[in-house]
Amino acid sequence: MLYGCISLGLAFIISGAEGVVQVSILVNGTVGGPLLGVFLLGMLFPWSNAKGAFVGTLTAFIASMWLGLGATYYADYIVPPYLDTSVEGCPANMTLP
Repeated sequence: MLYGCISLGLAFIISGAEGVVQVSILVNGTVGGPLLGVFLLGMLFPWSNAKGAFVGTLTAFIASMWLGLGATYYADYIVPPYLDTSVEGCPANMTLP
């Protein structure tokens, strides 16, 4: 129920995103990563306990949500540098081998 409420909240927060697919991938990645982590913890480390699994999952979820929302919010501010695409000074009659 907690993941459902958080997913619903994320859907409202990210309603200004470019499309449904982007929001779906973000929510799936934000929720799916910590769930995979706790599943692998239970499968590979049988001596782990519920308290540690809960704290680890909560921490991973908060970090994942922080990264996902930050990447969505700052996507307009992170612009890769564009290289010059001018063909000035290039030989006009080049033949390929």
